[in-house]
Amino acid sequence: MRCDFFSNNLRVIITVVSLLAVGSLAAEENLHYSLSGYGHWQVGEVVKGSASSLMDHQWINSAVVGLVITANPSERLSIKISPEFKLFFPYPELNTIGTRRSQAVSYINEINGNIAFGDVENPFAEFRLGVFNYKYNPDVKDLGEYLFRTGTYPPFMINNFDYAKARLCGMVLRLNPVPDLKVDAILTSELQYYPLYDFSLSFIAEYKLLKAFNFGAGVDFARLIPVDERKTSPDENTPNVGERAYQMIQYKKNSSDTGYSGLYTFKATKLMARVNVDPKVFFPDLGFFGKEDLKIYGEIAITGLPVKNIPDSAHPDLYG
Repeated sequence: MRCDFFSNNLRVIITVVSLLAVGSLAAEENLHYSLSGYGHWQVGEVVKGSASSLMDHQWINSAVVGLVITANPSERLSIKISPEFKLFFPYPELNTIGTRRSQAVSYINEINGNIAFGDVENPFAEFRLGVFNYKYNPDVKDLGEYLFRTGTYPPFMINNFDYAKARLCGMVLRLNPVPDLKVDAILTSELQYYPLYDFSLSFIAEYKLLKAFNFGAGVDFARLIPVDERKTSPDENTPNVGERAYQMIQYKKNSSDTGYSGLYTFKATKLMARVNVDPKVFFPDLGFFGKEDLKIYGEIAITGLPVKNIPDSAHPDLYG
């Protein structure tokens, strides 16, 4: 445990020194750059829940610190490097030393480049490449953003407090064909959830009307291009080599046997529609309200098409 702790701290120190070195080089090259940071402390309680085991009134505690370096080699090109460092206690708490000591990790929050086309102040297109945070519903603080925060088979839904967005790896082309309309075409590679590395293609549109209404819609062809079809769509012929990942995605065919149902796949088509309304636009004299007050918003999503009719013998509510 002590070796792991010092190893993590060493990685943090190396990362910080590297970022400061990049900033120094940028200054020497007379590049326009900025260095900023942020942090937050999150505490709370899981009253009832389940992770690797059941949780009953489980306290959670974590702290995050992030650094952000942005550089502009030219007026059209911007580069962002943003690592995060997290100190946390694992949960659920078990009768082991490992879950009763804090752990430290460092990881990439964002590292990407963005280039603008057309008028620099109001570009008609932008292209971003790398690891980036993506948010399509501006008002969501917890629930929502389900086009990228859900899985289909098996179904799961992610709701992180104060992090209502997705961290994506890939590229996005944003078009602004007419005023108040923007369309994003996104190609991403899966780096967080099994099976890894599969490519997904998404299209998301947003339209603003009268400054009071914000409409959005999108489609995500999740895992459209698998890197290993055996993992993305396993069937009866998929060899079970004893890997835990394979075992976790097997349907239990009956009370005693475990195997693939022949209908299983991680592929899916997801649909999303949303609307955000700010009624303050129609009552300009209500100056005592804040910018975010009175806003109404909602999002609806279908997180998996086609809907599969799995036989009762597969027991789709249970997985190996």
